[in-house]
Amino acid sequence: LDATLRAAASNGLSDDGQLIIHPENYRKKVYNSTTDTLILFVVDASGSMSARKRMETVKGAVISLLMDAYQQRDKVGVIAFRGTKAEVLLEPTRSVELAEKQLQRLPTGGRTPLAHALSLTSDMIHRLQRHEPDQALLLIVLSDGKANVPLPKIATD
Repeated sequence: LDATLRAAASNGLSDDGQLIIHPENYRKKVYNSTTDTLILFVVDASGSMSARKRMETVKGAVISLLMDAYQQRDKVGVIAFRGTKAEVLLEPTRSVELAEKQLQRLPTGGRTPLAHALSLTSDMIHRLQRHEPDQALLLIVLSDGKANVPLPKIATD
């Protein structure tokens, strides 16, 4: 209403003292809802990532993205994979400091269970979407892509 009145103010008043409002003066308030984004980092910590300082580069890139997430008040989560399995290092949180600490401590070595990491990531996303269906999600997978550990076979009876 207030924007409509401001737009019509230049039209002046009618003979009976009423504000003259033309159709082009009508305004509507539009509210933008700001939703935070969950940034889910899936980080390859296998032995091949320790070669040529790849892991240092990955950690630097992730820390830079974490600073952006902090400024935007986004949530972050971290899944790492190495050896024979993937694990959730950090459930989604607004604590960028926790994510940074987990990354700094992340050791490298072993094989690359990329399939398990993607499976665990899918499970986490589905779980999160059940609780917060409108949650925006940004998935960042940092790996050299050299997977060498298959998913375990599931016994069927």
